[in-house]
Amino acid sequence: AEPRLQQVIDALIADVERGLPLSGAAARQPEAFSAVAVSLLRAGEQAGRLPEAIRDIGAALAQEEELASHARRIAIYPSIVATVLLLAVVVALVHVVPELERLLRGTGQRLPLQTRILVGLSEAVRDWGWAMLLGALAGAALGAHALARSEALRTRLHALQLRLPLVGGILRKLALARFAALFATLYGAGINVIDALHTSTGATANLALRAGLREATSAIEQGSPISVAFEATQVFPPLVIRMLRLGEHTGALDDALAKVASLYRRDVAEGIARLQAAAEPALTILMGGLLLWIASAILGPIYELITRLPV
Repeated sequence: AEPRLQQVIDALIADVERGLPLSGAAARQPEAFSAVAVSLLRAGEQAGRLPEAIRDIGAALAQEEELASHARRIAIYPSIVATVLLLAVVVALVHVVPELERLLRGTGQRLPLQTRILVGLSEAVRDWGWAMLLGALAGAALGAHALARSEALRTRLHALQLRLPLVGGILRKLALARFAALFATLYGAGINVIDALHTSTGATANLALRAGLREATSAIEQGSPISVAFEATQVFPPLVIRMLRLGEHTGALDDALAKVASLYRRDVAEGIARLQAAAEPALTILMGGLLLWIASAILGPIYELITRLPV
């Protein structure tokens, strides 16, 4: 990472020495400087407040990292539990159940229903496991390819994410907090509303929300008040509309949206904490219940066999 950073710095210095402004030099390094950073640098140059613009970039990056950490926390624990559970089930189906089947088949004992189901699953995994895995990977690859080729499909998927039970509200607030923080930073740096909207829209990852922002921006360009344009999209919650209206009336739009970002960051943190508090016992119960079913399917016939042995 350090050699690459040095290359970026050297390129910036060379471009500035050739007469480019710092924002222009940064724009030539898109892998290192986002559109938000370039816009803030350009606004700082135009207003004669470049040091403040650089501090704004640092603050924006810190906020982005905070929001990204919230997003990671949503997925980490369920992913770990699901992986452990899947591995435990696969090991049981591939190694434990076949030995049990051979033992019980030799006794001529009729297996109970749950044991027959378990044996059937074991045979399917052993006989078709690689085919199922390859099929799942192929399906995932085809799905990823379709998503990469179709923005409309990605937009529908992102809209679905915002409507998911339990996590949909958190994802919506996370996306809105990111947009509000970026817009507040850009507008507070002296960038006009339209340019700030265009830049923050481009930095919005959720395509459903981005579509709403584009619709609102188009209406604002045609003369609609900001709060009216946002409300007409029916994408943004009442809190955002109220704060936009307040910002319009007070002339402090950046402060209003900064408060929105702060409120949503707090709500996201609290929502993730509540979700984790509920998910941990729920996933533990699920994992325990599944393993208990497997254990009962394995041990039940063995216990029945033992009770039939002559004393």
